[in-house]
Amino acid sequence: MKRLLMPVIVACVGLVATSTTAFADQTFHSVRLSLVSVGGSPLRNGDVVDIHDNGPVNYAIEEYHLAGATANTTYDVEYLVTGAPFGTAVCGSGAFPFPNGATVKTDLNGNGNSQLKIPPSFVTGLGLHNTTLGLIWVLLDSGSPAYQTSCISVGLD
Repeated sequence: MKRLLMPVIVACVGLVATSTTAFADQTFHSVRLSLVSVGGSPLRNGDVVDIHDNGPVNYAIEEYHLAGATANTTYDVEYLVTGAPFGTAVCGSGAFPFPNGATVKTDLNGNGNSQLKIPPSFVTGLGLHNTTLGLIWVLLDSGSPAYQTSCISVGLD
């Protein structure tokens, strides 16, 4: 038994000594936000998942999920943005609408899923590094708000 214990201890020490730390985004942690109906649009449930991985290919990944929404509909996704770069308080009044190019298409049952990958060049090109923004995600049906999230503070590093 003692002969077996020493190699196990050495192996464990070796694993700990050679392990590395994974660095997640320290400014903004992933979040799941519920979508709510605007103006009576049908919705059983829906959410937006915002993940900031700050990688060389993907700065952020956003996922959109709808269940029980209006069937056979394409929703355009836009942000309502507040914050210092726009001359407003974070999550204050005077939000600036910004279409992000994503769409969510629902099926016969009103279910739809979509994903948007945001490259680092997008954030760099807009000069938004090291800022904090207030964001509301809005899903538009033919230009009119159908669903939206609450406002959250998003730190961009």
